[in-house]
Amino acid sequence: MNNPISDLYIKFMEKIDPYLRRYPYLVGVIGGGLFFFGAIFKWSWICNPTGSKRFMRTVYEIFGEGGFRFFTGLFGAIIMIFSLSLWLKK
Repeated sequence: MNNPISDLYIKFMEKIDPYLRRYPYLVGVIGGGLFFFGAIFKWSWICNPTGSKRFMRTVYEIFGEGGFRFFTGLFGAIIMIFSLSLWLKK
């Protein structure tokens, strides 16, 4: 029994795997950029604390929406800077 989603996933990973092996730090830069720009532009799927873990819900309760967005953007920037520095150091 074939699962079409599983087959699509396998084909996708076979195509993207060489790029991930060649540019592993790009994943960190893109992921950090999503959090950074999501906090700036107030994307609901980034700035909605209801699905977040306990730490970010606590940040939301203490600092409000603005503080939550600030910390999300800050964490995104840290991830981007760290990934870029590792990439350039290599």
